[in-house]
Amino acid sequence: MKVVGYIRVSTEEQATGGHSLVSQRSRIEAYCSLYGHELVGVEEDAGWSAGSMDRPAIKRALAAVSGREVEGLIVVRLDRLTRCLADLLDVIKLCEEHGNGKGRARSPAVAFMCVEDHLDTSTPTGLLMVHIFGVLAEWERSTIGVRIADTMQTMAANGLRVGSIPHGYRLGDDGKTLVADEVEKAAIRMARRLKADGASLRFIGRALEEAGHANKRGGRWSASSVKLMLAAKV
Repeated sequence: MKVVGYIRVSTEEQATGGHSLVSQRSRIEAYCSLYGHELVGVEEDAGWSAGSMDRPAIKRALAAVSGREVEGLIVVRLDRLTRCLADLLDVIKLCEEHGNGKGRARSPAVAFMCVEDHLDTSTPTGLLMVHIFGVLAEWERSTIGVRIADTMQTMAANGLRVGSIPHGYRLGDDGKTLVADEVEKAAIRMARRLKADGASLRFIGRALEEAGHANKRGGRWSASSVKLMLAAKV
């Protein structure tokens, strides 16, 4: 089959060296070589979350599917495509809509394949397994989310840091609790005064830099970082 590959990493994964783009591409190429598929291209979303299908590369890959330019769409893992069961089912439906419509079992003209889980919707069993794996993946994600939320609530109730350190605070000497950072709080008060006077986020960022206030990472202020700092609860 003529197939298009899709690979993705989020910003965090790139930083930690998770499923790298090079590794994903290599595994897709090896899979196609093993099963005799013609890989016509690999669409790549670098630094994009799986939380939404509004990504440029996956849109191009799905356009190739809907345009009947390919006979298969291949990913290394289901979570490279999406972490949402509804989105996965939408992709499968898109493949099914391009079936030949002949016979009792309508096989999709465009197959969806997943390297790591050995899934291939060109067969009835493969189509069933994709649905099962999708349900299990969503269940796992939901249960992990509940456990994380419970843990974070417990930590917050005990005065421990939860998530990133908000502007206006720093870690105490014990490395766990938060203590007020008066310098950062002064920057927040300055930013809020400027915002109340109608200043734009970019203007506020420049004003903070001129006053000697760096952002939380010690760098320059962007509009988004100013917006986040203005929302800090201090």
